[in-house]
Amino acid sequence: MNQIQDKKLVAFCGYCRAGKNSFGDILQKTLLDAAPNLKVEQFSFAYALRLELDQFLKDNFNISAFTEDEEEKKIIRPILIAYGNAKRIQSKNKYWIEKIHKKIEKSDCDVAIITDLRFAETEDDELGWFQSQRGKLFHIKRYVQKGEKKVFQSAPNEFEKENDPKLEAAAFRRYKLPIVKNKEEFFKTVKDECENLIGLFL
Repeated sequence: MNQIQDKKLVAFCGYCRAGKNSFGDILQKTLLDAAPNLKVEQFSFAYALRLELDQFLKDNFNISAFTEDEEEKKIIRPILIAYGNAKRIQSKNKYWIEKIHKKIEKSDCDVAIITDLRFAETEDDELGWFQSQRGKLFHIKRYVQKGEKKVFQSAPNEFEKENDPKLEAAAFRRYKLPIVKNKEEFFKTVKDECENLIGLFL
């Protein structure tokens, strides 16, 4: 795949509910506050997946693929995972990568933030593609403080258990962050780090 020109890429990885989207939102806001003329856009491998399945899920389950309801997410998650993996296998890992590559390439953004890089099973998987684009990968790991001990999140499924250590090892920055009550608390936790990252993108 060709090199994406004139754009800086950053991606977040980590377990489901690690805070990847929230960190991406805060980084985007921080960059725009520092440089209002900078064009920053968020991208997601899962967005294309949800878009393809949205009508099917509405027709058959009366649930949108973009639902924010946790109970509805539990119902449709196995379908999303199965479809996504089937497309990966059928295309030898290329299907979702090509979609996000084309979308970023067509964008007029200066900085592309990918909020859900998940696969590192083969050299041509999401991680291999991202490294070929010379992007900066940030890994997030969350924990609960119990006395003096940090108890980290466990893998929610087998594919994350297999892929996450490879993603963490490849990350440009690794963050071990406490689990907090809401996004406002999360903002306080990472805002200083986001400000420290500004120089990478300006």
